[in-house]
This record gives sequence, structure tokens and C-alpha cells, in this order.
Amino acid sequence: MLAISQGGSITSDTFGDGNAGAVTVNAGTLAIMGIPDEVFTGISSNAEPRSKGNAGTVRVTTTGDLAILNGGEIGSNTFGEGDAGAVTVKPGSLSIHGVDGPPRLTGIGSSAEQGSGGQGGIVHVTTAGRISLTHGGQIRSTTFEKGNAGSVTVQAGQLLIDRQGVPTATGVLSSAQPGSTGDGGSVTIRAGDLFLRRDGTVSAESEGTGTGGSVAITATDELALDGAAIRTQTTTANGGNIVIDPPFVVLDDSRIQANAQKGNGGNITIRADQLLSSPTTVIEASSAESVSGTVSTPAPDNTIASSLVKLPESFLGSRDLLRDTCAGRGGRASSSLIVGNGGGLPLDPAAALPSPYGGPAGRKARDASGPAPPLRFQMAARPGCRWTGERKAPGSGFAPPETFP
Repeated sequence: MLAISQGGSITSDTFGDGNAGAVTVNAGTLAIMGIPDEVFTGISSNAEPRSKGNAGTVRVTTTGDLAILNGGEIGSNTFGEGDAGAVTVKPGSLSIHGVDGPPRLTGIGSSAEQGSGGQGGIVHVTTAGRISLTHGGQIRSTTFEKGNAGSVTVQAGQLLIDRQGVPTATGVLSSAQPGSTGDGGSVTIRAGDLFLRRDGTVSAESEGTGTGGSVAITATDELALDGAAIRTQTTTANGGNIVIDPPFVVLDDSRIQANAQKGNGGNITIRADQLLSSPTTVIEASSAESVSGTVSTPAPDNTIASSLVKLPESFLGSRDLLRDTCAGRGGRASSSLIVGNGGGLPLDPAAALPSPYGGPAGRKARDASGPAPPLRFQMAARPGCRWTGERKAPGSGFAPPETFP
């Protein structure tokens, strides 16, 4: 196990004309535990302020769990003229749990920082296991300047995003910050199941003058949003598109939005076999000052409200089932039902059981043990299913129906 904590770091930086070196970490399990202040804890490669070279690539691979907690970070950033490097993370499983608020990122990312002139790096995270982003945990790319933010790709067996009520955004994000002129990056997610809860977010946004990125989500099983959001948003340029392609989509009090302020709204396409949404869910592609986008949902949109719905099917009646069966027995010998005495417990616990057989021996046995219990009834069914006869002991209270239902 490898643990990096309390300001510990593995870094490769450039402060001049040359490029920073690549950083590669291979481990069984890895834990990065930061502290919620400005002290960096983690694995990185950076192009520092006034440098001209590029930051190096960062590659982290674990066969077991990778945990990034409380301000820990894996990233490549540029503060100078060069570009940020690509960030590739391949864990057995991944858990990112952030802090209650700013200032530090907790997670995996790449950025073109303020004062830089280069591009942000791409971010690629892939695992066959589970990825959990909670409490401010992020996988993101960002630009604050003229360079573009890099694209973000996440691939997992299962992806959970849960903000848990903290002020810090939680999720898979790409953004161009206010004052930037570069474009935001695109976000691509491929997962078996994808669950977003309590303001968990997947987004590609631009609050500068550049264009926003698009969002593409593919799930082989289910996409479920509970009070969460998938969105693209721009201030000046056209909005990005959203494409969602799982078999089953559940939207409860959630938002799927491709909006723009001055440019055209983006387009939303949901290619699901089944779409279930609550009345408070919003799916929109709008523009405040230009042309709105389109929303395409080929799947049936079933709005689930708090009400009871009477099922249209009637109960199956036994009389209808047996009517044809009885008719089919016409002309054939039918069985009979006979209920009588014999066997069982004696009427007197101290007496012997009466013989179930007839004949002198049986009568002598019955005489020795007292009177035999009365025969209560005997009946037989004709081919038409009507009762043909009855023998009833006095006071038995039995009355068979006229017909067999």
C-alpha cells in the first residue's frame, strides 16, 4: 500500500524553457489524504509561472482501491506559457471524498490557470470497478485563460455521484471560468450503472467567451437521477449538446438542461427504451436571447405522480375456468367423492379404533368399541358436474351446492 498525506507529494515541474518530466505511479492500493488548506498533497506535474515548457503527463495505476480524500489531488496544470499534461488514472476502484468547501480541489483534474498561455490537459479515468464521487469529490478540467480546457472521459462498471449537501460542486465537470476566452472541454461517461444524487452533477459549461463542451453518457443498464443534474451551459457562445444513451432512465426531481444566454441553446437527445420522470423534473434546451435547442426523447415518457392507478385487468373467475372443463367431460365416466367414517381418532379416547372394514369381524370390532360414528354424506358427480345424491346424518348441517362452480 502507498499512502501520501499531510502535504506529501510526488511531483515533476518545470520553471523554465524545458518540459517537465512524466510522472508514473504503480501501486497495489493508494491513499491520498490531504488537508483542507492551500498545501498541495498528491501526485502532479506542472508548468510553473513564467515557465515556457510543457507540464508532463501523469499516469497512476492501481490493482486495488484508490482513495483520494480531504483535498488530495492527482493532476497536471499549467501556470505558464506551456500546456498542461494529460492525466490518466486506472484504478481497481476509485473513491473521491472532498471537503466542505473551497479552496482546494479534491480529485483528479487538469487546468489552465490564471496567467497561463497554454492548453489544459485531457483527463481520462477508467476502471472495471466502481467510482464514487462524494462530498465535493471531482473529476474535472478547467480553463481560466485563453487556452482550452481538456476533455474528460470516465469509464466505470458503476458510477455514483452524491454531493451530500456540501457547497462544493461534486461530479464530472469541465468548465471555462469567468474571464476566460478558451473553450470548455467535452465530458464523456461510459458506465454499467450511473447514479446521481443530492445535486450530483455532470456538466460542461462556459462562463467566458468561449464555447461550452458537450456531454455524452452511455450506460449499459440504468441511469438514475435523484435531485441531480446533467447540463451544458454557456454565457456568450452556443450551448453544448447532451446525448444520453442507456436502456432505462429514471429522473426524480432532477434537471437535464442545455441552455445558453446569448447563443443558441444546445440539443438534448435521450435514446432510452424507457424513461420515467417525476412532475418536478425539467428537461429543457433553451436560450435567453437566441434560438432554443431541441429535445428528443424517442422513449415513452411516463410521468410518475403520487396517485393510485386502478389496473384494467379483471380477476380470473374459477366458475369460468371450470365451465369448459365440466362440459368437456360429458359422455365420459366421472369420479366421485365419498366422505364417511373409518379410521382416525375414536370418539372415546379410552376406546379402540373402529375397524375400517366391513364383514362380521368388522361389526364385532365396532360392537366392542361402541356405536360407529354416523355416515355423514356421500355424493358423486354426473358428467354434467351436478351433484347426484346425498346421504346425510341427522344434524350434520351439510348442504352441498346444486352445481359445482
